Parts: sequence; structure tokens; C-alpha cells
Amino acid sequence: MPPEVTTRRANGSVVSYGADNFNSPDPRLWSVQFTGTAQGVEPTTEELELFGPGPHFLDGEVFDPVCMRIEPQFITVHSLAGNGNPDRLCQPAL
Repeated sequence: MPPEVTTRRANGSVVSYGADNFNSPDPRLWSVQFTGTAQGVEPTTEELELFGPGPHFLDGEVFDPVCMRIEPQFITVHSLAGNGNPDRLCQPAL
């Protein structure tokens, strides 16, 4: 699907985005999920530089990223055992 179609379909919709550091050697493992309203954006050159170089191809096709900004309504953070803080093991943070 072309990026402009993806942006139009998600623009104004409720979306969810998650990230984690499970492949990290850091013993403090975490995951986070944001759920909120999406807006298509055109990042500045400075913002794009923060991402570093992207791939030329993804799944055999030319990589053409779509940038969206999420206005979070719900945020969930989980930390896993081994983070050094026994009071916060496997508890969601709001």
C-alpha cells in the first residue's frame, strides 16, 4: 500500500504503538505501549536525522516511510524481573 494511503487511513484514527528493549544486554528490561489519535506529519530535517539512516529496501521493495504522531490517551509501561527494583517488578506504570 502506498504511504500516502496509509497516512490517510490512519489520520484521525485511534492507533497503538509499542516498543521494548528485549534484545538489549541491559538487565533492566521494559516495554511501553501508547494508544491514542494519529496524525500524519512531515518531519523536519533535524527530526529525520534523529532516526539515522533508514534501509533502502524493506521486504524487497523500496523503503518509503510514513511518519505519524500519536496524541497519547493511554500509556502502559512494564518492567521485567531483574531490573534491580523489587517494588516495581512486573507492575504497570500509569
